[in-house]
Amino acid sequence: MYGTNPTTGQTGTLLLTPEATTSVPPGGELASRLALTVEPNPFHAVTSIRFSLASPGPVDLAIYDPAGRRVAAVLAGAWRDHGVSEATWDGRDFRGLPVPGGVYFACLRAGALMTHRRLVVLK
Repeated sequence: MYGTNPTTGQTGTLLLTPEATTSVPPGGELASRLALTVEPNPFHAVTSIRFSLASPGPVDLAIYDPAGRRVAAVLAGAWRDHGVSEATWDGRDFRGLPVPGGVYFACLRAGALMTHRRLVVLK
């Protein structure tokens, strides 16, 4: 996935792996301040994406395919309080069409922190 580091302003490519990747700015907050789970996973129709924030603020939660293309925006700049929040994804893209079965990534960004989880859509 291609993106811009909110701390340095540098752009670059983030390699998504099956494990979670967390981006933390130098000298910044600990990655443990941002947690993300996806259940059920794999799923057929709808999955619940639960995340925990250490401090309140706007969050972005998007779904990407393995090529790094953004296929859906679950939350865009939505304000969330600290603690646990939840969102659902219905397996549809921006056009409202069901995505093909396969591997996708739920990517959560809150301030300068970012993490992701792999999820599998079954058809």
